Amino acid sequence: MSFETQLFIPLTDNQAQRFIPQHHAAFEAFVVERFGGYTRYAGDVEGVWQEAGITYHDSNRVYGIKMDSILQGGLIGEVVEFAKAHYRQKAILIRYLGQMEIL
Repeated sequence: MSFETQLFIPLTDNQAQRFIPQHHAAFEAFVVERFGGYTRYAGDVEGVWQEAGITYHDSNRVYGIKMDSILQGGLIGEVVEFAKAHYRQKAILIRYLGQMEIL
């Protein structure tokens, strides 16, 4: 049995500066090291949300990571923590088992 976890990774930082390909390559290498691979879905996804009366817009790429067991959840946690630090984000949106969570 296996299932997929999807991570929504930003294309720009909080000052709207685009991340360069090498920046994404470092994240991708980290995922490969932990899970042996990933799927990057075609196209970018756009998000809009409000917080404290401010409307935010973002663009992301979606990465799918195959998990062979729920016991690999700790590794997903490592990937999320790496992504937050690497992309200078307060949180990363993930989707797993039909649920979405902001970590």
